[in-house]
Amino acid sequence: SVFGAAYGQGYALARPMPAEAISDWVASFSLSPAPRPIRTFLGALAYLWWTKRSLQGGVQPAVMDCPLAQFLEATGLPATEARAWYAHMRDGEDAADSRDRLQEWLHHEALDEA
Repeated sequence: SVFGAAYGQGYALARPMPAEAISDWVASFSLSPAPRPIRTFLGALAYLWWTKRSLQGGVQPAVMDCPLAQFLEATGLPATEARAWYAHMRDGEDAADSRDRLQEWLHHEALDEA
């Protein structure tokens, strides 16, 4: 289960489909939402996942325009490690490891927040 949910359902992303159609759907799926302020750790985790999936090698928003950067700043938490992971992820210094560490931290924070 993810975040305590064994199942997930909804039509926001796709209509019901046969299991054998999922691989093709995932390969062709694209989502380009307008960045909105992130209000929760779960939202931050979702944004991080979305950027990993959709911005691979692409142009990232400027740090000052990045909803994740704004969220990390606004939390007021002593999240210096999380901010460092974010910075390393953006500048390419151990980017994959930094993203994984940030993702794991956001995951734990989202569980605590729930």
